Amino acid sequence: TAEATALPPASADAVVAAQAFHWFGGDETLGEVHRILRPRGRIGLMWAMRDERVPWVRALYELIEPYEAGVPRYRYGAWRAAFERTELFTPLEEAHFAYDQQMDADRLVLRLASMSFIAVLPAGERQQILDRAREVVAHLGERFVLPHVVDVFWCARR
Repeated sequence: TAEATALPPASADAVVAAQAFHWFGGDETLGEVHRILRPRGRIGLMWAMRDERVPWVRALYELIEPYEAGVPRYRYGAWRAAFERTELFTPLEEAHFAYDQQMDADRLVLRLASMSFIAVLPAGERQQILDRAREVVAHLGERFVLPHVVDVFWCARR
């Protein structure tokens, strides 16, 4: 696990987590990362978020938002608290990048269906959401771009 990797001490120059740190026990993970990093080692985190400034993308989020209550999510920012409490690492630095993902309706529906809080819904309710997602993107044509903003964070071991 992120909290107990079983790697030897000072065995890594860098640790990277993509789309995941919000699921970890933050304080325990930072202690473990500090233990396995060599002096001056780095930790890097990233998340690719759908760009909700685009109206149809926002409509997709509004479709699934009622189902994500209580699920750890990057967007809520709770993952930052461990970094704010720790003295094991330098303060987080960050950068943001645009990323466009080529998409079609089938691929988008598969992506939404794979979200844990959608996947566990009763089959009929899940299908309604997926059908509504198809309706949201129907005007975009056979292939379209799903815009993202990639948020990247990093800091160094003290």
